[in-house]
Amino acid sequence: MSMPLDVTLLGAGTWNRAFLVRVHPTESSCTPPSNQLVMRLALPVLPGTKVLSEVATMRYVKDRTDIPVPRVYMYNASSNNQLGYEWILMEHMPGKPFEEVYSELEDDAKKLFARTMAEWMDSLSRLQFDAIGGLYMPHTGSDDCDTVVISETDCLPDPVIGQIASQYYACDWRPEYEFNRGPFGNIQDFLSSFAQAAYIEVHDPRQRAISELHYLRKYIKRYDFESDPSNERAEKRLREETSEERDDRQAQVAKNKARLEELLDEPFPMDQARDQTRGPQDDRTTTLRQYEASAASLVLPTKYGPRYGFHRLEKHQSTAKKLITFIESSTPSDALPAKSSVFHHWDVSGHNVLVDSTGRPTALLDWEQLHTVPLALALPYYPKAFGNPASISCKHCASEAGEMRESFDERLSELKSPYLAIKDVKGKLDERMETNPLARFIYAMVETAFIHPCMVDRLEAMLLKSRNEREELVIRSKE
Repeated sequence: MSMPLDVTLLGAGTWNRAFLVRVHPTESSCTPPSNQLVMRLALPVLPGTKVLSEVATMRYVKDRTDIPVPRVYMYNASSNNQLGYEWILMEHMPGKPFEEVYSELEDDAKKLFARTMAEWMDSLSRLQFDAIGGLYMPHTGSDDCDTVVISETDCLPDPVIGQIASQYYACDWRPEYEFNRGPFGNIQDFLSSFAQAAYIEVHDPRQRAISELHYLRKYIKRYDFESDPSNERAEKRLREETSEERDDRQAQVAKNKARLEELLDEPFPMDQARDQTRGPQDDRTTTLRQYEASAASLVLPTKYGPRYGFHRLEKHQSTAKKLITFIESSTPSDALPAKSSVFHHWDVSGHNVLVDSTGRPTALLDWEQLHTVPLALALPYYPKAFGNPASISCKHCASEAGEMRESFDERLSELKSPYLAIKDVKGKLDERMETNPLARFIYAMVETAFIHPCMVDRLEAMLLKSRNEREELVIRSKE
């Protein structure tokens, strides 16, 4: 029997929408697990992997640690259902986001919060694996379109390591590209996957079209003074420019307007990865104008601005190729030692940690896009909820952030936690991952989903310095 429900929007992330479901059971209805539930709808990115990995991660961490993780009641990892989206129905956790109550808490409460974060990170660092990748439950044999109900008494098998369901692999048209998404048996293959995705992307003609589209619109908005003479900048420029300058500007604006209309009506390939209504062999195209107006462009850069500047695409292409070369020549390719990867939650932020009125943590949320990784690459070391003392302008707030970090380190030391190894990564650029800051630098750069030429230039300088230092050591050893 059905029962009355109240549904309200809790939050909207980049890749999902979360709703609070209040249940009002009747005498004739079944008893729900709780009167308040959370329904999390996944937008159509990384279909068939993101939800499966998130569910497996939540179940595994809840079963193997004391971290308060929402219980998953049921889920559907296919959009072929009445809602039209993949979804997870989970426990509603008590508390408010730490960032909302931070200013009301006493210093001691903040230090206790930091110590609890240390205990949670320690627990995760003790979940050890042989490879890098996302967590998945072994296939049960059920249909992929089925809604799966999870009983509290279900026996939880050990997870298997599979593809990484990361936003890095979901941006723009990356779900369509052919490259290794995991699992990875060594550091080099793991880092290469990021660079390969970027290399394919900067050669994708759709990226060029989107970049040119934004360039043209930006130019027209900036220099078409006649269309908006009330604009203060336009009014000043119109007064000051010479007739020759005006003619040149108007001619370039007219040229760019014509090119814009031409570009909008050029053929534009459909998004195979997100359009699940057509078969993989269907290569129909639309126009860029039609594509922009479609739901398929929801998570594309047309909404936020292009990833690459139109006149810098060639620079980005050479940068991606250079990065691949650096990774292949300078990062460890040996197989990872057994149990050398750990599970890491990289977004322990003020909005993902819930606390009660005293500041005691009650839940850690947002378990999507997480994966196993060697300790040396488990970044960031400090939870984002602490803030960074170096970037906080308020001296008192910076001092509090520093004290929270000290309490965090102190508790990890008491626990003799393996997590401390993340902070202790030092040494020259050698072949051992434990002392390879180069690999760590590359990972910190590429996992942002955008490879900036300046960062690769800095990497090149690091390699040159390291090579010179090694040559100097060889010379000294012969003296």
